[in-house]
Amino acid sequence: MTHQGLATRAVGAIMAAALIGGCTAAPTNSPTPTGPSPSQSQSPTVTPTPTLSPEDQELEDAKARVVLLWQTLDGLLVDSSKSINELDTLASGEALSSLQVMLTTVRQRGQV
Repeated sequence: MTHQGLATRAVGAIMAAALIGGCTAAPTNSPTPTGPSPSQSQSPTVTPTPTLSPEDQELEDAKARVVLLWQTLDGLLVDSSKSINELDTLASGEALSSLQVMLTTVRQRGQV
């Protein structure tokens, strides 16, 4: 398999992992109090944090997981002593298998 073929498979695997990873639930945003503490005589000021719709929250979660996946993949490519099992929590199925094959191949060829 050519280097370009590996890159194509890796990108496909990453996109699949991103889609799979975006299906997890995350805590919703809640208002954050700002201003003087309640022990002072002034009333506390609350700046509401915009609440995302469930779809928008899922999108934000998916974006964060893609960034985490890239950071992890980058770390695994830079340090071949790290275990490729670090990907287990970020991908599954064919996406995980493809990433593991790509990483192993790159490491065996000394391309890191």
